[in-house]
Amino acid sequence: MPHVANPLSSVKLPAALVQPAPEAIARYDARQRGGALDESLDAIESRFVDAETSGRLVQAVRSTVSANRQKADAALQRAA
Repeated sequence: MPHVANPLSSVKLPAALVQPAPEAIARYDARQRGGALDESLDAIESRFVDAETSGRLVQAVRSTVSANRQKADAALQRAA
């Protein structure tokens, strides 16, 4: 994969490898808590705001991007 000057620049990945940010954050938070995930819209929005305020949003996005890049790299290596 070529080096990208801006680490936050867009990377095109297959849709199957990319989770929408709120879903990824909710799942990340649920894994961190070790509990069940409330799927109601109010609960998701509340967790999203809490994650944004506390800085967990940035960390969750970085973790998701990193995991997706690893999956994409593995898929590209298998395809080569």
